[in-house]
Amino acid sequence: MKIRLFSLVYFSICISLSLLSADQLPKTEPQIIEEIVQFYKQKYDAHIADPEIDEIAQEALEKCGIRQPIIILQNDTLDTLSNNAHICGDPLFKNSQLVMVIGTKRTYLDQMIASIYHEIGHIVNNDVSIEIASKKIQHNKKALMLSALSMPATYFLLSKHVRSTPLKFAASAVSGLAIFTNHFLNSQYKKKEIEQRADRFMYENLIKHNKLTTAIGHISDYLFNEEKRKSLPWFATGYPTDLERAKMGITILQEQGIDISELLHNLPEELDEGIKKTFPQQIKKWFPHLTKETK
Repeated sequence: MKIRLFSLVYFSICISLSLLSADQLPKTEPQIIEEIVQFYKQKYDAHIADPEIDEIAQEALEKCGIRQPIIILQNDTLDTLSNNAHICGDPLFKNSQLVMVIGTKRTYLDQMIASIYHEIGHIVNNDVSIEIASKKIQHNKKALMLSALSMPATYFLLSKHVRSTPLKFAASAVSGLAIFTNHFLNSQYKKKEIEQRADRFMYENLIKHNKLTTAIGHISDYLFNEEKRKSLPWFATGYPTDLERAKMGITILQEQGIDISELLHNLPEELDEGIKKTFPQQIKKWFPHLTKETK
């Protein structure tokens, strides 16, 4: 009897285990990575990067000393200068795997390389780790909570001195809005600083890796965008303006010992012919003090 009972229990356990779906079992590392890849494929309408694109990105990562594996995806619809590459990490997956999404639509090679270096700057500066992302989420939740709590607190404090209910409601709303606005502006300013650090890394390493033409082309692109449309201020976007990004590029060229006036007279031969014509004109317009002849 005991033997039969034991056999029955054992048989039941085996059947139960066999009925468990794969989702109920612990996921392996490859399965989690595949989920991450599929998530960003869908989010950015992307696909695994073409071998040529992947090779360019992986070469840049290696030159910049990045040893952790980065998955490269390609989006064929992203084509704007400031939005044609992303480096992604999501605390939702609780996994340190990073994914770089590169836009290729109407994007020439130097633009792509510069964007890749900018995103590598975010990796180097630890801007996209899951720890940082988690802290940002918690910080936003805390700000929303403080904003919400300040409204009833303000209403309660005013109740002792103000009789007008509409006035108390208005003051409470202003109190909550002020706290949220302060948090928003601080977040935008920090975001701008993060972008500027990544820009600095990009320019410095482009020059270090003998890609001066890429750096010049990127500065020219920013100035072209600034001429075409006025950039929104940092507090609206969280990004430096195109003119600020171009100015940083010029400053870093100078820091690297490059005299701008001399550069304009001796532009690299391999520089795009169109940029050779427009870059001196752009510098003359936006940075006239740098076009003076050097002694």
